[in-house]
Amino acid sequence: MQFRCRTAYYLVASLIAIPKLGVATVFSLVIAGQMVAALVLDSTGAFGVTQISLSVSRVLGTALLLIGAILIQKQ
Repeated sequence: MQFRCRTAYYLVASLIAIPKLGVATVFSLVIAGQMVAALVLDSTGAFGVTQISLSVSRVLGTALLLIGAILIQKQ
C-alpha cells in the first residue's frame, strides 16, 4: 500500500510541476535527485550494499547534472 501512495505523490507532483517548469526541467531534476540519493546511499553503505567512498569525479558529475538542470530551466 505504501508504494502505491508514494507513486501517487510522485505523479501528482509531476503533473503540477510540468506546466510550471517544463518537462525537460522536471525530468532532469528527478534524475539529479536520484543521483544525489545514490551518492548518499553509496557513501554510507545503506541497505547492506558495498560502501563506495565519495570521489571528486562522482561529486563533480552529480554537480554538473544539477547545473544542467538549472540551465535547462533558465532557457
